Amino acid sequence: SVGKTTTKELLGSVLASRYNIIKNYQTENNEIGVAKTVLGLRSRHQIAVLEFGTNHFGEIRRLACIGQPTVAVLTNIGESHLEFLKDRRGVFKEKSDIFKYLAPQGYIVYNKDDDLLKEISGKKLSARKLTFAINKKADYQATRIVFNDKGLSFYVNRRQFFLQTLSRENIYNALAAIAVGRL
Repeated sequence: SVGKTTTKELLGSVLASRYNIIKNYQTENNEIGVAKTVLGLRSRHQIAVLEFGTNHFGEIRRLACIGQPTVAVLTNIGESHLEFLKDRRGVFKEKSDIFKYLAPQGYIVYNKDDDLLKEISGKKLSARKLTFAINKKADYQATRIVFNDKGLSFYVNRRQFFLQTLSRENIYNALAAIAVGRL
């Protein structure tokens, strides 16, 4: 509903070009799916790409305890799953729980264009922060966006990228993958 699975798939593709990875199967992003993925880890795996989903308070905490993340990617704060999380502020509070379980020298990679996620800039956290955006100045900012009948192209730090999609929202997913790929 907010690009998590698409971002996970893009991250998986980027990282698999250089590393042996494991990732959640499709949208298996709950306690069972994340635990199943972690149980599939073998010594040959260098990186695990884990998507964490939530619709109740406390789920991110449990998933982070299972996954032990070193990098947390926050795509945006959407309006899905509001039945139990009440509003976007509740979604932000729940997603922010991951910060407590992030490795001390880990990274938080987040969308600076999102009105709630941009608040991370002012938070005192032990993890290092990397930002991505289209509209705001960020570490990884998409510029010179061009649409045509085959998809869209854009530049990040003087490097051109192409996506076979007409959805501008997928630029955010790609920016997250680019940022983590650079890490």
